[in-house]
Amino acid sequence: MAAFGGTILLAASTARLIAGSRAAWIAAGLVAASVTFGLQPAATVRPYALVTMFAAMTLWAAVREAPLLSFLAHLLGLFTHPIFVFFSLSSAVAGGVLGKQRTLLIGAPLAAAGVYAGVWGTMLTRTVALPATSWMPRPTASDAVGGLMFWGDHATPILASVVLVLLAVRGRQSVREHTSWIAWLGLIAVLVLAGTLAASMVRPVYLASRTPALILPAVAVALGVAVGDLAPALVACAVLAVVAVSAVRYSARSAARPDPYPTRASLGAVAPRMRCGDVIIATGLSYAPLVYYASMAGVPSCVAIRPFPDDVGEHPGWLDPSPSRRSAFAHDAERLATSVGQEGTVWTFVARRGVGTDAGTASIEALARARSVGESLALPGSFFDEVIAFSQTSPRQARP
Repeated sequence: MAAFGGTILLAASTARLIAGSRAAWIAAGLVAASVTFGLQPAATVRPYALVTMFAAMTLWAAVREAPLLSFLAHLLGLFTHPIFVFFSLSSAVAGGVLGKQRTLLIGAPLAAAGVYAGVWGTMLTRTVALPATSWMPRPTASDAVGGLMFWGDHATPILASVVLVLLAVRGRQSVREHTSWIAWLGLIAVLVLAGTLAASMVRPVYLASRTPALILPAVAVALGVAVGDLAPALVACAVLAVVAVSAVRYSARSAARPDPYPTRASLGAVAPRMRCGDVIIATGLSYAPLVYYASMAGVPSCVAIRPFPDDVGEHPGWLDPSPSRRSAFAHDAERLATSVGQEGTVWTFVARRGVGTDAGTASIEALARARSVGESLALPGSFFDEVIAFSQTSPRQARP
């Protein structure tokens, strides 16, 4: 939350340096009212909260013409999350095309990217060679449009329409003094989105619920300056009221709806029934979230949690998608069914759709041959849709 507060302050300070206090208040309000890309990552302790703050810091440093601060902000952003490289490169290109201080705007992000590549390049190259984003689908047109809904699917179109109407009524002359800054900020946003979407056609890096957080400060400052220049005070207040109402509406709806990935709640529903000697089989990518929530959900510490495939324990964030690895699932599942023995209950967390489906199917088929299916529970969570409990008795033993 401190990072979210820092983003608000930095965006406001940047807008104030460009166009004064009114622009600052509007920019601060726009950042604060972005629940999806501002508040949510901060409230759920996501690294994107820091990424957004460092993106805002680079803009503030650039407007202040502070090369060292700009360099440090880019460097911190890069070491926070590799997705920041798209922001740094976009900043350099935008600075070269539209920036007033080209040496600063090009040099700082490129220097930071150079240091990052020198220090972390080998590790980054090895990471890229891994299927670490195998769980991410390629973005669709709806994902691209959804990434533009910074203030919800109602307030964002209203805000865009207000700016267009103001431009038509007041004319471009009203923003002429700040046109270059608005264009620079807008170009950064366009290049970041275009770059991440284009890269995702080869290797998924764009996530509609996260990646646009990179450009939230740039968009908020650009709109803050534009609305501050074009709109009377009453209209500016109305704009902030619209996005504020949208934020409250979104937050209320989110609070009313159940958690879409209730891993802890699902574990908590079965944890009281688990005993020493039981085993949890976490198929696909469910291993990391199950391990994280196990103790909090009340799972006894003597209950083992085993990943399937086994190698997910070494890299919990991705599955090996190679055909050879997938073809080995059936054999590995048979070994799994044998290794758990006949004691206790085997609680298998499986995905019925999406990433990890093949692994889940192979595991439950093998376990069903060695044990009886006690029950199947529709308990969803992160990377699983169902919990299947296998009892000690095998199907053959169960026959009279």
